[in-house]
Amino acid sequence: MHKISVPTNGERWVIVHFHIFKNAGTTVEDVLRRNFGDLHRTYDLPEPTGKIGNEEVLRFLDEAQPLAALSSHQISYPIFCGPALRIYSLLFLRHPIDRIASGLRYSFQRMAYEEPLRYAEYSNLGDYMRRSVDGGICDNFQVYLLSRSTILNLGMPDASWEVRRDIAIENIVKSEFFGLVERFDESLLLMKRYIGIVYPDFKCDYERQNTSNEQPSLPLRLAQFEELVGRERMGRLTAENQFDLALFEFATKVFEQRLVGNS
Repeated sequence: MHKISVPTNGERWVIVHFHIFKNAGTTVEDVLRRNFGDLHRTYDLPEPTGKIGNEEVLRFLDEAQPLAALSSHQISYPIFCGPALRIYSLLFLRHPIDRIASGLRYSFQRMAYEEPLRYAEYSNLGDYMRRSVDGGICDNFQVYLLSRSTILNLGMPDASWEVRRDIAIENIVKSEFFGLVERFDESLLLMKRYIGIVYPDFKCDYERQNTSNEQPSLPLRLAQFEELVGRERMGRLTAENQFDLALFEFATKVFEQRLVGNS
């Protein structure tokens, strides 16, 4: 394990990794663990659908010293904090339909050994995917996560999806770093430069987690998913995730600009 030292000059920096399900989060956690060892921790509530509020995050960070990096599925982006604490945010976005397809594949594979009786109810992966789409899937999840903290901070819990999309896009513009799952290696280069401001010895060596090393291209993955669920369901998912798609399209353009600016 490559272990790097934590600054001890009185200032406090904490890397916070917003682990969005099926957005390469386990691989990013592996990178952090390789660098920081026990100074990297995970923090999630026992309930899978739990939500960790801003004040609770700050309280945890205050009580969890020494701490260099934190990963969580349940913290919303961004974290609002005072000048005594500097948050280095790690966030990865993914094409929303590809994210849904990956999540369904992962869930079906886990079901085979965790819930064999339920697994036997489906004839194959396509059957499981079709029934899942028909039963309803969480829509615009990335927009939701990237806008929730700001929405609550502004006292706008009933904000429309159009407002949430615009807030999520604004938060991407303001962000010092975000990566794309589809451009993972290039994202890690930007991440290394970003974290390297505080940790010059930070390394981005990794082994892919919860995925195969050889992945087909995004267009091919989407075509394979459409073949499994059908054109009508694919069209429905696309319409239902229009705000996430808009966010991803915008983020891809910003990512390209930042990549050129850091070349």
